[in-house]
Amino acid sequence: MKLSYETIRSLTHGASYTERKDNKIIFSRFSKYERSVLTYGQDNSFSTAGIRLEFKTDSRLLKTAVCTAESNPHGRSFYSFDIYSNGNMIGQIKNFNKSPQYPYKKYSLSDKEKIFKLPVGLKQICIYFPWSVQGMIKEIELDDNATVIPVTKHKKIIMYGDSITQGYDAESTSLSYASRLTDLLNAEVINKGIGGSVFMPELSNVKPTFTPDLITVAYGTNEWRGSSFESFNIRCKAFFENLILNYPNTSILAIAPIWRADSAEKHELGDFSKVADTIYKISAQHTDIHFIDGINFIPKDTAYYRDSYLHPNDKGFDFYIKALSTELRNDICKTNIITPFQPSF
Repeated sequence: MKLSYETIRSLTHGASYTERKDNKIIFSRFSKYERSVLTYGQDNSFSTAGIRLEFKTDSRLLKTAVCTAESNPHGRSFYSFDIYSNGNMIGQIKNFNKSPQYPYKKYSLSDKEKIFKLPVGLKQICIYFPWSVQGMIKEIELDDNATVIPVTKHKKIIMYGDSITQGYDAESTSLSYASRLTDLLNAEVINKGIGGSVFMPELSNVKPTFTPDLITVAYGTNEWRGSSFESFNIRCKAFFENLILNYPNTSILAIAPIWRADSAEKHELGDFSKVADTIYKISAQHTDIHFIDGINFIPKDTAYYRDSYLHPNDKGFDFYIKALSTELRNDICKTNIITPFQPSF
């Protein structure tokens, strides 16, 4: 039984819109208008970070046919579609055999398909889309007459950020901190992370199409190497002011950057710590913004960074999400911003 475009669209989470074109389904986490106002990272905005298909089924087989397209000619080309059943990975569709090592080579983006055996009975299936490239669906097929039930999410979250929020450099898509936060909160998440980006007031000024329960903002590391303090301060302040105006009843997490191996260097903006200090001072002016310092989220050891200095590997992201979930339990749940949850590590 091949799933129709309408059915696949009903199972989609994390997309601003979907469209069918040239016998494939295209998923986008940015609206066309949002993409038009981006001043950084337009290429990376085409990646399918945070997009997933989730549904319940009693089918014993799942056939998945995918295709991919490069989202950034200077970015990563390794990818994985991760397939889960009841919270456990049962397989992947990926274009590499050995763990990608920096400096990265170019990997093939040819079409792929794979059949997965599923457990007996009704189970919840999740197909995580790649963060690194644009992932598209050509075909999803289940057993004839199989039950297909969409999964409803009761919380809505928007995640703004740079490459680390997008997913750089998780080997398995499902193990980025953004993917794991989505699972922990069982939420509908729109991932607005863009590799190489900075605070863009133009993006936070886009009028909302829905009201999220929570917004996370994690920029700053790119400003440190490429901005003056004045420019950074103006953009950061304007970004948060736009969010407060557009989402007056939504709580916002301002997450300062994680450690990076070159953080002892000096740049025009100042010491690396000045980034977190500035974000903290601006956050403190608004009662709906809750500041979290990410500097100690991951051990200050290059073994936890795939490129040995900036972008976490899967082990690094494991530390990141555990630290972030602790902050959420200690801070957010105390103030009843979101319903308390139980992380399942």
